[in-house]
Amino acid sequence: ANLRAALASEPVDVVVQPAEGRRKKILLADMDSTMIDQECIDELADEIGVKDHVAAITARSMNGEIAFEPALRERVALLKGLDTAVVDRIIANRLTLAAGGRALVQTMRANGA
Repeated sequence: ANLRAALASEPVDVVVQPAEGRRKKILLADMDSTMIDQECIDELADEIGVKDHVAAITARSMNGEIAFEPALRERVALLKGLDTAVVDRIIANRLTLAAGGRALVQTMRANGA
C-alpha cells in the first residue's frame, strides 16, 4: 500500500500479484536479439556472402518502403538452397545467449517447466 501511494503521482504502472500460483510451466520468447544476441538471418546471410543484400532489404522494411512479410520473403529467398550444415555451424560458432537468457531457462527448469 505504501509503495502504491508513493508512486501514485508518478508516470509508472504498478502491478502486484500474489506469489501463489505464479510459477510458469512454459516459456515462449522471441529468439533473435531477445534470447540470443544475434539476428539469425543476418548471420546466415553473412556466412554465404549476401549480408549486405539482406541488410538493404531490412533497411527498406524498417524505413516503411516495403512491408514486413514481403521483406521477409525476399530475404529468405536469398537463403534458398542453404545447406543445414551452415545452420549447424552458425549455432555452434556465432550465436551467444543474451544476458540473463541462460539464468531464465535454468530458473524455469528448476521450477518444473
